[in-house]
Amino acid sequence: MRLPALLVMLLTLLAGHATEFTIDNIRYTLEADGTCSLTDGSQAAGDVSLPAVIEADGNTFNLTAIAPSAFSSNNALTAIDIPATVRSVGDDAFYFCQNLKMVTLRGGNMLFGGDAFRGCARLRSVMAASIEDWLTYDFRGENSSPLSPYGSLYIAGELLEHLVIPEGVATVRQYAFFNCASLKSIDFGEAVTLIETEAFDGCENVGNIIFSPGLTAIGDYAFAINVGLTEVTLPASCRSIGRGCFYGCSGLTSFSAPGGLEEIPDITFAGCTSLANTDFLYRVRSIGDEAFLLCQSITSLNLPEGLESIGSHAFQDCSSLRTVALPSSLSSMGSYIFLNCRVLSEVQLPGALESVPAGLLMQCPAISSVKLPESVTEIGDYAFAQCTGLKYLDLPAPLAHIGQMAFYGCSALRSMEFGDAMAEIGAEAFYNCPKLNELRCRAIDPPAISYFTFDPRMDAETILYVPESATDLYANAYGWKLFSHIEGDPSYNPDTRLEIIYGEGGKMTRVVGYGTSLRLILRNADGTLPERVIFNGIDMTSEMTPEGEFTTPRIESPSVLTIM
Repeated sequence: MRLPALLVMLLTLLAGHATEFTIDNIRYTLEADGTCSLTDGSQAAGDVSLPAVIEADGNTFNLTAIAPSAFSSNNALTAIDIPATVRSVGDDAFYFCQNLKMVTLRGGNMLFGGDAFRGCARLRSVMAASIEDWLTYDFRGENSSPLSPYGSLYIAGELLEHLVIPEGVATVRQYAFFNCASLKSIDFGEAVTLIETEAFDGCENVGNIIFSPGLTAIGDYAFAINVGLTEVTLPASCRSIGRGCFYGCSGLTSFSAPGGLEEIPDITFAGCTSLANTDFLYRVRSIGDEAFLLCQSITSLNLPEGLESIGSHAFQDCSSLRTVALPSSLSSMGSYIFLNCRVLSEVQLPGALESVPAGLLMQCPAISSVKLPESVTEIGDYAFAQCTGLKYLDLPAPLAHIGQMAFYGCSALRSMEFGDAMAEIGAEAFYNCPKLNELRCRAIDPPAISYFTFDPRMDAETILYVPESATDLYANAYGWKLFSHIEGDPSYNPDTRLEIIYGEGGKMTRVVGYGTSLRLILRNADGTLPERVIFNGIDMTSEMTPEGEFTTPRIESPSVLTIM
């Protein structure tokens, strides 16, 4: 049987060493499947139009691939025209071709490898045959697109300013219009359900977007750095947006999501300095790290019940934020959530909060007082550092740990009282607090501190009040012994008791009071309520609720509660 001439030639070339040849200073390589790859264009110069078909030894081969790094660092190349036969452009194919100014793509269904056009600083014009062809391209990274150096896209010779996605297109692929300088508006038509990662990232001149009614999801950074964008209204069907979706959209003033969003991922609105509304958070369950970083136009936050977590730095540098209400459902809080919110003056913390996160209100000078929930047992590092306006803070009785530099630089803080549960106070926790001249600690055992927990000026000037029975312990304890003025307070002694008497001469029970208030339920064995309630000789019957609940006044000394 006689073999076809083309196959004979392929077998001959592949069996020997004549698989490479050069045309116009560009080297090509025959592939085993009978196609041809461009493998070295480093010597090409000027405006280059690549052939769709290569003729060699009387045979023809379709050019289907540009190999990785083929034109890498070729500064003599000024334009490249790629034929419709090409199906792949390899990694780094035109890497740092710094004088490349124009790319023409003749066909569709091309794959562009990573960093294919990275460093092409002068590339400004990209030509495509049709928008349908362009939407078939598969870009494998933000620098794989010829638009990535901030180029303008021309479709059939016309500058693309107003994009209308054709009928039948359901997905806009990743990086499809990354850094497209020419785009001014986008109409997604009727069929688009998914916009993938960074599809329109860096399209700085887009001012108007019309989403398709069936859109369900938007990928990471899809519209990041769209600085011309002012308003966004998602369709009700869209309930998922990706990480950094609108990052750096500094002109965005209004955002609406009628369907509700359950998650605001990391850095979604970071750098949206003009965004003022947050009413779209009404269904949110989680807010990610840096989600609203530098949102300088937000003035208040009333976050909904159902919110479970807020990530680190979520509202950092929100310079107009004045009031915050956090819901009781919030169970997970990251660090530095409100760092450097300079005018924030009112914060309502979750009622069941057990640990104040690190840096929660660091550098918030407008905060003058904070009400900590009674459930708090720990205050994290830097939690209130440099809150220069903070004057008042009641520490809850269960509080046992205060982190390092927790109140560093709170220059207006005047007094502080630690409960009997206090066990450890970190380094420099109260350093540079020059007005803190009264310190009280109810703990019998001196809490663990360092020599630098308190400012040396405090050691010399501040009066330290401790339980009367523990003055010697403090006077000899590491760190505490630096205080020059240690005074005993008998009301802090653990023998303070509340004595409860049932009726005249009835059974007596002793309950530890420790200078706090107690909430009691007062009922007789048959379920009826007492007729009278007397505290330290004062009739307090009117303070008892219809359910029989009674809260004692603060117990500062041995007290007697009589129930008649």
